[in-house]
Amino acid sequence: MILTLAYATGLHRAELLNLTLKHTDPPRNIIRVIKGKGNKSREVPASAVLIQQLREYYKYYRPKTYLFEGYKPGMPYSATSIEKIGKGAAVKAGIKKVIVPSHKQHI
Repeated sequence: MILTLAYATGLHRAELLNLTLKHTDPPRNIIRVIKGKGNKSREVPASAVLIQQLREYYKYYRPKTYLFEGYKPGMPYSATSIEKIGKGAAVKAGIKKVIVPSHKQHI
């Protein structure tokens, strides 16, 4: 889900990690980024399909605070784990290019 959200919205790794449940606005198909790149807040459009996928993700994982949580409930997912997910997806897709998402690059 985290790679899908990154691809669909163009959010940066740090922005994804800081998303909380309150940052989604399903009726308006919006995701709010609070203090994102450049310490600026903005609203990012999300398709109805993406919002539905987020609902299904929430129903399955039941995060407490952050949208993407690590093994400790209420704590954000780690940047290293996102990097591993990205690299694993690249291998599965047969991408030979080195994939190294940084806090300033899109995943």
